[in-house]
Amino acid sequence: MQLADGSRRVWHGYVTQATQLGSDGGLARYRIVAEPWLALLDVRQNCCLFQDVDVLDTVGTVFAAYPQADWHADVTQSLRQHSRLTQYRET
Repeated sequence: MQLADGSRRVWHGYVTQATQLGSDGGLARYRIVAEPWLALLDVRQNCCLFQDVDVLDTVGTVFAAYPQADWHADVTQSLRQHSRLTQYRET
């Protein structure tokens, strides 16, 4: 984005909304909403059953469906295995 003083401002994110606010003298004004990739999880709902996994395995499986996912977990302790985890119509 070019600011009024001529400098530029860089933002990183995914555009989830864009609205034209109007124009003046050949310049258009927009309202843009940029969010992190996690906001993309809100677009769909899933129903899944996970068996004999820990929470990080489950999160990794869910995030694997999103090529833009950029995450890691630093866990220092072993996590409890769950015999069953259910994701029902959740984002």
